[in-house]
Amino acid sequence: PSCLCNDGFAGEHCEIDLCGQTNCQNGGFCQIQNKVPICQCPAGTLGANCETVVCPNDCQNEGICMFVNNIPMCHCKDGFIGPNCNVKDNCKE
Repeated sequence: PSCLCNDGFAGEHCEIDLCGQTNCQNGGFCQIQNKVPICQCPAGTLGANCETVVCPNDCQNEGICMFVNNIPMCHCKDGFIGPNCNVKDNCKE
């Protein structure tokens, strides 16, 4: 006799967690669609595992785009400020 597995599980005894091997990144989460694990990616991320951050902000001067509460923000390197890290911080000299 074979088991009838709940969504997200497979195997003879439903011992395989289909999302268990899925490595969703950057706040993505695994969902089962047609018995296949799929990462559901938050806004601003792409890729099979949500591994690519796509930022609408043009961070300058080596600033790094980060999402804080699903809002894109530039994290500026020392010496730069502003929403796009495009303003030299004269206080750092």
